[in-house]
Amino acid sequence: MGKTLDPKYWNAKLLNLVVGLIGALLILVGILVGMDKTFSVIIVSVGTSMLASAIVTGLSSQYLINQNRMTVMVERWGIGGIYKQRAEINAFTNKVLKRANSLDICAMGLKGFRDAQGKVIAQRVAAGMSLRVLTINPNSDVLSEIDKTEGLSVGSTKATIESLVVWITELKKYQTYDGQVELRMYDHYPHDFYFNIDGTVFTGPYQAKTSQQTITYRFNRHAEGAKYFCEYFEELWSNTV
Repeated sequence: MGKTLDPKYWNAKLLNLVVGLIGALLILVGILVGMDKTFSVIIVSVGTSMLASAIVTGLSSQYLINQNRMTVMVERWGIGGIYKQRAEINAFTNKVLKRANSLDICAMGLKGFRDAQGKVIAQRVAAGMSLRVLTINPNSDVLSEIDKTEGLSVGSTKATIESLVVWITELKKYQTYDGQVELRMYDHYPHDFYFNIDGTVFTGPYQAKTSQQTITYRFNRHAEGAKYFCEYFEELWSNTV
């Protein structure tokens, strides 16, 4: 929108329109005068070139404007990647976790993550990494609905969350200061998955399939997308216990 309000944008559009109109006028004059005259042939040729140039320039500029809009949007929101399945982010997250200084998560049981990265997380906590996890209360009535939605046996989600609570308790043995590792809970259907490593945010919906199979988005740190979800997580965090 800002691009179309720029005077330079409209000046360029106006100039291109004028060139096209002059070209069309020259063609018309040449035809009216008669194509049997050398003068007519010349001005028709010039007019044709001007009109063709205006058309090509107009089409090209519109394409470039659309491309610029997309580029600005991507840069502003910091879209670093879109993954068809959440499991696809593991290649990136597994690498950056080895040197992470902070990790905020809003998820459910995190069973696969704990099994794969449990040792790395313990090492990072021992090195001073802060860890905050927001999950559903294991006594929440919505857990049976989640099991049904994701095609799990009844009690599966409750069991993974209970094991998550135990895991967090064990991790606290490695913390270097009080409050370094925290777990908070809420009691309603889950919010979007949220995974923040040093400001780089991964988020995505919970759908009628296992969480590792759902689409996930990556937002680069300091960009609008990351800031938006960071602020939302902080709001959720402050309203839970």
